[in-house]
Amino acid sequence: MGRRIVRNEVLYHGTDGDSILGILTTGWMRPGDGKIFFSKFRWQDSLMHGGDSKRKATFVIKVAVSIPANVVSYNTSTPGVGVTFVVETKRPLHAEVLELYARRPTSNGFEGHHLVGSRAIRQYLL
Repeated sequence: MGRRIVRNEVLYHGTDGDSILGILTTGWMRPGDGKIFFSKFRWQDSLMHGGDSKRKATFVIKVAVSIPANVVSYNTSTPGVGVTFVVETKRPLHAEVLELYARRPTSNGFEGHHLVGSRAIRQYLL
């Protein structure tokens, strides 16, 4: 029986708070329409994808993702994200949420929060 070869990547992903809590609970990122989109280099590039109307904020997670060798992945460009890393898969990817970047509107613009570690992130989102 051979070992599954995986490539580990640290990437950024914008999504809502409930999805982040789901990843924290299960350890898996689930694809939508057979794809998961990431920013490779800057968390700010993923803000437009992390809107959360329930919490009136925008969220981006820094995540360590295990990508199986037999899964198609590539770099492309998408609106707002110069280097988008796309993983095409029907199966969830093992993921560990490392950090959370949050941005909330204020009367003077925005306030930002940066949290490290699953416990702090969970408490912030609950």
